[in-house]
Amino acid sequence: MPASDESRQLLLEAAAGDDLEVSANQSISLDGSASKGADIVAYQWRQLSGTVVDFTDAKTAIASFVAPRRTIEKQLVFEMTVRDSLGEVSTDTVTLTLAPVANDNPWHELISSLEITIDSNPDMPAVQRQAYEYQINQLRAL
Repeated sequence: MPASDESRQLLLEAAAGDDLEVSANQSISLDGSASKGADIVAYQWRQLSGTVVDFTDAKTAIASFVAPRRTIEKQLVFEMTVRDSLGEVSTDTVTLTLAPVANDNPWHELISSLEITIDSNPDMPAVQRQAYEYQINQLRAL
């Protein structure tokens, strides 16, 4: 007796893995091998949000890529879809949070330049020094 549509859906379940915190330049493996189904014939990973990454093996249970450097976007969200031999599909998502790194602020180079300007010019008028320090603090807050 064939399984009903409802019972077939219960038999197929995508499992994209646990949400994780990762570091820049870390080699990442998205592992969907815990997906359940008697006859899974296809896997497909796709990125839903965050800094775009270059997948390898996006059509397998385990896809990999190198984590980007954290910028304004702090999370990467991926979706994995599994399909069985009867065409039923199931999806699951996983979120990777990019860990902060030293000098993580995207304005770091400009901040450093302003600090060097202040430090290398002891004769700088106080008003100008305060203006630079204000700019630095504003950039650090971003």
